[in-house]
Amino acid sequence: MPPPAPRSIYSLVMSSCWLPQD
Repeated sequence: MPPPAPRSIYSLVMSSCWLPQD
């Protein structure tokens, strides 16, 4: 299985950093 694209990792990190803090 080929490694995930850099954009996928970046998107995942962004999602993790931008979690709703209610």
